[in-house]
Amino acid sequence: MVQRVLEKLKGEPIDMFIVWIPAINGDRYEATENAMTLIPDDRARHYWDGGQALGEALSPTLGIRAKMAWDVYVLYDKGAVWHDTPPAPAAWMHQKSGEDPALELNEEQLADHIRNALK
Repeated sequence: MVQRVLEKLKGEPIDMFIVWIPAINGDRYEATENAMTLIPDDRARHYWDGGQALGEALSPTLGIRAKMAWDVYVLYDKGAVWHDTPPAPAAWMHQKSGEDPALELNEEQLADHIRNALK
């Protein structure tokens, strides 16, 4: 799905950081290597957060009930500045049951959020 969004926005100046986090049993760096190949776009940079630091930092910022945010898509404006905690995003979406259904991941809405941020 992320690759399809990037294809819709071909040529746009996007910096995408994809952070892989071990969220369920069996998640490990070696398993994500295959998943990384599904998003080969040069604008996407892949990172491994084995300690779940980003997910734990994002959870309160996004208001997620779980201790750690994962399967979330977070969009920041170009001028966003990070300090000790992540800033509030311009937009975000999730794939988590039990969270706000209005923010459920939708490919077209994600592409629209990115297009709006590029204006």
